[in-house]
Amino acid sequence: MTAGAGREFHSGTPGSADQPDHASRAVACSLELDAFASSFCDRWSRKGIPLGHTRIGAHAGTAVVGNFGGGRFFDYSAYGDTINVAARLQAANKTLGTRICVSGSLAEKVPDFCGRPVGNLLLRGRAEPIRAFEPLEVQQCASAETRAYITAFEELAAGDPRAIASFAALVGRNAEDRLASFHLRRLLNGESGAMVTISKS
Repeated sequence: MTAGAGREFHSGTPGSADQPDHASRAVACSLELDAFASSFCDRWSRKGIPLGHTRIGAHAGTAVVGNFGGGRFFDYSAYGDTINVAARLQAANKTLGTRICVSGSLAEKVPDFCGRPVGNLLLRGRAEPIRAFEPLEVQQCASAETRAYITAFEELAAGDPRAIASFAALVGRNAEDRLASFHLRRLLNGESGAMVTISKS
Protein backbone atom coordinates (compact mmCIF):
# COMPACT_ATOMS: atom_id res chain seq x y z
CA MET A 1 0.00 0.00 0.00
CA THR A 2 1.45 3.33 -1.06
CA ALA A 3 0.12 6.55 0.42
CA GLY A 4 1.00 9.93 -0.98
CA ALA A 5 -0.19 12.81 1.15
CA GLY A 6 -0.19 16.22 -0.42
CA ARG A 7 -1.72 19.64 -0.14
CA GLU A 8 -2.36 20.10 -3.83
CA PHE A 9 -3.91 17.53 -6.11
CA HIS A 10 -4.56 18.32 -9.78
CA SER A 11 -7.33 16.27 -11.33
CA GLY A 12 -8.42 17.05 -14.85
CA THR A 13 -9.07 20.73 -14.27
CA PRO A 14 -6.89 23.24 -12.43
CA GLY A 15 -7.58 23.61 -8.73
CA SER A 16 -6.41 22.54 -5.34
CA ALA A 17 -7.76 21.11 -2.11
CA ASP A 18 -6.08 22.53 0.97
CA GLN A 19 -6.17 20.08 3.90
CA PRO A 20 -4.01 21.54 6.68
CA ASP A 21 -3.89 18.29 8.69
CA HIS A 22 -3.08 16.06 5.70
CA ALA A 23 0.11 14.71 7.32
CA SER A 24 -1.64 13.71 10.55
CA ARG A 25 -4.38 12.04 8.52
CA ALA A 26 -1.82 10.13 6.44
CA VAL A 27 -0.04 8.74 9.51
CA ALA A 28 -3.31 7.91 11.29
CA CYS A 29 -4.60 6.18 8.15
CA SER A 30 -1.36 4.19 7.84
CA LEU A 31 -1.65 2.96 11.43
CA GLU A 32 -5.33 2.03 11.00
CA LEU A 33 -4.61 0.17 7.75
CA ASP A 34 -1.80 -1.73 9.45
CA ALA A 35 -4.00 -2.68 12.41
CA PHE A 36 -6.77 -3.90 10.10
CA ALA A 37 -4.36 -5.84 7.87
CA SER A 38 -2.71 -7.53 10.87
CA SER A 39 -6.09 -8.50 12.30
CA PHE A 40 -7.23 -9.80 8.91
CA CYS A 41 -4.08 -11.92 8.52
CA ASP A 42 -4.40 -13.33 12.05
CA ARG A 43 -8.03 -14.26 11.42
CA TRP A 44 -7.22 -16.22 8.26
CA SER A 45 -4.07 -17.72 9.76
CA ARG A 46 -6.20 -19.32 12.48
CA LYS A 47 -8.18 -20.96 9.67
CA GLY A 48 -5.00 -22.41 8.20
CA ILE A 49 -4.63 -19.84 5.41
CA PRO A 50 -1.40 -17.84 5.88
CA LEU A 51 -1.23 -14.42 4.22
CA GLY A 52 1.71 -12.10 3.64
CA HIS A 53 2.31 -8.73 5.27
CA THR A 54 0.72 -5.51 4.08
CA ARG A 55 3.49 -2.92 3.77
CA ILE A 56 2.77 0.81 3.75
CA GLY A 57 4.82 3.79 2.59
CA ALA A 58 3.81 7.42 3.05
CA HIS A 59 5.29 10.71 1.88
CA ALA A 60 4.04 14.31 1.55
CA GLY A 61 3.99 16.45 -1.57
CA THR A 62 2.20 17.32 -4.78
CA ALA A 63 0.73 14.63 -7.04
CA VAL A 64 -1.24 14.49 -10.26
CA VAL A 65 -4.44 12.57 -9.57
CA GLY A 66 -7.28 11.60 -11.91
CA ASN A 67 -8.61 9.28 -14.58
CA PHE A 68 -5.79 8.47 -16.99
CA GLY A 69 -7.74 5.84 -18.91
CA GLY A 70 -9.70 8.09 -21.27
CA GLY A 71 -13.36 7.79 -22.20
CA ARG A 72 -13.55 4.02 -22.74
CA PHE A 73 -11.24 2.71 -20.01
CA PHE A 74 -11.37 4.07 -16.45
CA ASP A 75 -7.95 4.20 -14.78
CA TYR A 76 -8.04 6.43 -11.70
CA SER A 77 -4.47 6.81 -10.50
CA ALA A 78 -1.84 9.16 -9.08
CA TYR A 79 1.54 10.13 -10.49
CA GLY A 80 4.53 12.25 -9.55
CA ASP A 81 7.66 12.25 -7.40
CA THR A 82 5.58 12.13 -4.20
CA ILE A 83 4.01 8.84 -5.29
CA ASN A 84 7.37 7.44 -6.42
CA VAL A 85 8.97 8.16 -3.03
CA ALA A 86 6.00 6.65 -1.17
CA ALA A 87 6.22 3.54 -3.36
CA ARG A 88 9.94 3.15 -2.65
CA LEU A 89 9.36 3.60 1.10
CA GLN A 90 6.69 0.92 0.90
CA ALA A 91 9.13 -1.45 -0.79
CA ALA A 92 11.89 -0.59 1.70
CA ASN A 93 9.82 -2.11 4.51
CA LYS A 94 10.75 -5.58 3.27
CA THR A 95 14.45 -4.88 3.75
CA LEU A 96 14.03 -3.02 7.05
CA GLY A 97 11.64 -5.51 8.64
CA THR A 98 9.00 -2.82 9.20
CA ARG A 99 5.40 -2.69 7.98
CA ILE A 100 5.06 1.12 7.83
CA CYS A 101 7.71 3.57 6.68
CA VAL A 102 7.03 7.32 6.45
CA SER A 103 9.32 10.08 5.26
CA GLY A 104 10.83 12.59 7.66
CA SER A 105 9.22 15.45 5.73
CA LEU A 106 5.82 13.91 6.43
CA ALA A 107 6.61 13.13 10.07
CA GLU A 108 7.79 16.67 10.83
CA LYS A 109 4.38 18.01 9.73
CA VAL A 110 2.60 15.89 12.36
CA PRO A 111 2.23 17.61 15.76
CA ASP A 112 3.69 15.36 18.49
CA PHE A 113 4.67 12.71 15.94
CA CYS A 114 5.19 9.34 17.60
CA GLY A 115 7.63 6.93 16.01
CA ARG A 116 11.04 5.29 15.79
CA PRO A 117 13.79 6.57 13.48
CA VAL A 118 14.58 4.03 10.77
CA GLY A 119 17.58 5.70 9.16
CA ASN A 120 18.62 7.94 6.29
CA LEU A 121 17.49 5.84 3.35
CA LEU A 122 19.20 6.13 0.00
CA LEU A 123 16.39 4.86 -2.20
CA ARG A 124 16.88 3.49 -5.68
CA GLY A 125 17.00 6.23 -8.30
CA ARG A 126 17.59 9.06 -5.82
CA ALA A 127 20.77 11.03 -5.19
CA GLU A 128 19.91 12.30 -1.72
CA PRO A 129 18.95 10.15 1.30
CA ILE A 130 15.51 10.46 2.86
CA ARG A 131 15.10 10.42 6.63
CA ALA A 132 12.50 7.78 7.47
CA PHE A 133 10.48 6.76 10.52
CA GLU A 134 8.32 3.89 11.69
CA PRO A 135 5.18 5.50 13.18
CA LEU A 136 3.85 4.04 16.44
CA GLU A 137 0.70 4.23 18.50
CA VAL A 138 0.95 6.63 21.45
CA GLN A 139 1.17 3.86 24.06
CA GLN A 140 4.09 2.27 22.20
CA CYS A 141 6.00 5.56 22.15
CA ALA A 142 5.88 5.80 25.91
CA SER A 143 7.27 2.29 26.44
CA ALA A 144 10.69 1.50 27.85
CA GLU A 145 11.44 -0.59 24.75
CA THR A 146 10.92 2.38 22.44
CA ARG A 147 13.11 4.60 24.60
CA ALA A 148 15.82 1.91 24.56
CA TYR A 149 15.58 1.68 20.77
CA ILE A 150 15.94 5.45 20.37
CA THR A 151 19.03 5.40 22.62
CA ALA A 152 20.51 2.56 20.54
CA PHE A 153 19.75 4.42 17.31
CA GLU A 154 21.40 7.60 18.61
CA GLU A 155 24.50 5.53 19.39
CA LEU A 156 24.35 4.04 15.90
CA ALA A 157 24.04 7.46 14.24
CA ALA A 158 26.96 8.80 16.29
CA GLY A 159 29.20 5.84 15.44
CA ASP A 160 29.30 4.81 19.10
CA PRO A 161 30.53 1.19 19.43
CA ARG A 162 28.08 0.67 22.31
CA ALA A 163 25.31 0.49 19.69
CA ILE A 164 26.06 -3.20 19.08
CA ALA A 165 25.40 -4.14 22.71
CA SER A 166 22.32 -1.88 22.84
CA PHE A 167 20.71 -3.45 19.75
CA ALA A 168 21.72 -6.94 20.91
CA ALA A 169 19.92 -6.30 24.21
CA LEU A 170 16.81 -5.15 22.33
CA VAL A 171 16.79 -8.28 20.16
CA GLY A 172 17.45 -10.45 23.22
CA ARG A 173 14.36 -9.04 24.92
CA ASN A 174 12.20 -9.19 21.79
CA ALA A 175 13.33 -11.40 18.91
CA GLU A 176 10.31 -10.18 16.90
CA ASP A 177 11.70 -6.63 16.74
CA ARG A 178 12.80 -6.89 13.12
CA LEU A 179 13.98 -3.28 12.83
CA ALA A 180 16.34 -3.72 15.78
CA SER A 181 17.48 -7.03 14.25
CA PHE A 182 18.13 -5.26 10.94
CA HIS A 183 20.42 -2.69 12.55
CA LEU A 184 22.17 -5.33 14.67
CA ARG A 185 22.98 -7.34 11.53
CA ARG A 186 24.34 -4.18 9.86
CA LEU A 187 26.62 -3.50 12.80
CA LEU A 188 27.83 -7.09 13.03
CA ASN A 189 28.61 -6.97 9.30
CA GLY A 190 30.89 -3.98 9.82
CA GLU A 191 28.50 -1.22 8.76
CA SER A 192 28.02 1.93 10.83
CA GLY A 193 26.00 5.12 10.92
CA ALA A 194 22.39 5.85 10.04
CA MET A 195 22.82 5.80 6.23
CA VAL A 196 21.10 2.78 4.69
CA THR A 197 21.22 2.01 0.97
CA ILE A 198 18.02 0.34 -0.24
CA SER A 199 18.95 -1.21 -3.55
CA LYS A 200 15.78 -3.23 -4.13
CA SER A 201 13.15 -0.51 -3.57
